Amino acid sequence: MVMVRVNGVKLKMEADSAAAMSIISQRMYNKRFKKLKLRPSKVMLRDYSGKSIQVLGEMDVRVKCGTKS
Repeated sequence: MVMVRVNGVKLKMEADSAAAMSIISQRMYNKRFKKLKLRPSKVMLRDYSGKSIQVLGEMDVRVKCGTKS
């Protein structure tokens, strides 16, 4: 886990520089990012057992880790 800033909001998250996207819970979105508008998403996610996970939408954010962004 690393400390990052997502649109200026400090968060602890697991970093995966090869991932095309990162996901957050609806609870985290409502708590920290509700002012950012979600776009409809065509992304389909599945958990480890193959069960579909509902995607509420997408948003673009700026992520900063240390001096890198």
